[in-house]
Amino acid sequence: MAHNLLTVAWLCLVSPALSLPSAVLGPQTTDTALTVDLGYEIYQGYHNSTVNQNVWQGIRYAAPPTGEDRFRAPKAPHSNRNATVPATSLPPRCPQGPQAPLPPRYNYTGSEDCLFLSVYAPAAAKDLPVFVWIHGGGYGGGQGNQDVGNISMINHNSFVSVVLQYRLGAFGFLSSDEVERFGDVNNGIRDQFFALQWVQSHIRQFGGDPRKVTIAGESAGAGSVMLLSMAYGGTLGTSLFQNVIAASPYLPMQYGYADWQPSQGYYSFAAAAGCFPGRAYGNSSSTIIDCLRLAPSNVLQNASAVVGASGTWGTWAFLPVCALRFGSLLVNVVHADSCYRSPTRTSFDPDPPHSSQPAKSTVLASCLGTTRSKAPLS
Repeated sequence: MAHNLLTVAWLCLVSPALSLPSAVLGPQTTDTALTVDLGYEIYQGYHNSTVNQNVWQGIRYAAPPTGEDRFRAPKAPHSNRNATVPATSLPPRCPQGPQAPLPPRYNYTGSEDCLFLSVYAPAAAKDLPVFVWIHGGGYGGGQGNQDVGNISMINHNSFVSVVLQYRLGAFGFLSSDEVERFGDVNNGIRDQFFALQWVQSHIRQFGGDPRKVTIAGESAGAGSVMLLSMAYGGTLGTSLFQNVIAASPYLPMQYGYADWQPSQGYYSFAAAAGCFPGRAYGNSSSTIIDCLRLAPSNVLQNASAVVGASGTWGTWAFLPVCALRFGSLLVNVVHADSCYRSPTRTSFDPDPPHSSQPAKSTVLASCLGTTRSKAPLS
């Protein structure tokens, strides 16, 4: 516990710099000793001599969330053991969803097959604390390309780092009654949860200790960290991580999954994608979400950007919501009935207790602050 507290205390000291720069690849040296067998796939990493770290970039932690798996919770990767996969380049980013209004020359394109993470471990790492970075971007932008090499070097390469990606915009945060019935809401947060489970299962093979995990993020990444720390009534701090760092957290208003705000975003998205039927329910055997799952990716990416850009200035169209099943996020921060008007259901718990008491997080230590580029917390 003392080691964990020292680690998080040091990270809190550098938290003004936690808006991490993009990764810059140093000299690479491949080594068969850096081959890691994860069971479902085998990855070949490389050694970065500039920072004296072993690096594995673009490790798949979930199956592609495409086709019938669009707008559903992440699933385990498919087995692919025919060849060793080079883990020597950053993964493709997820499709981007802008805030309103659309910035000039905004590039919203990405790949739906984007649920990857990267691991950066000191040479000869063994049982070291683990630092998991969740990028920001208003739950609509960003990617897992942050450079953690210098932060690790400053601390004498004394921890293993993991940088993850998660679904964004409509792909990660589409919500409505129909989505909840025939899919899942809050899939971007579900992706993060799934990646943290991956860390517990596999990080020892990279020299990390799954009992000493600190999760950190900036902006929406920090908001995600806070939401995860309150999940399941705050008990994830005893299972998936021990410490949290939240730099300039972005926690917008959280509506119920079927409230008019997220529902309007859903129907606007469907209309922009050509999937809004314009007729009464029951006239067709298929649903709007069926159409969305069949639509080409470029059509949905454009629809996500169009709807995202159409809102009130400075807002994001697709955000975390409260829901009845796992994946909702409020977790008793306020009384449950203020979220979806049911005093017996708390958000983010699959089988929540009949209580409206505030959640008590079990993390060992937490750090909350603001980055230099953001306004102080009010």
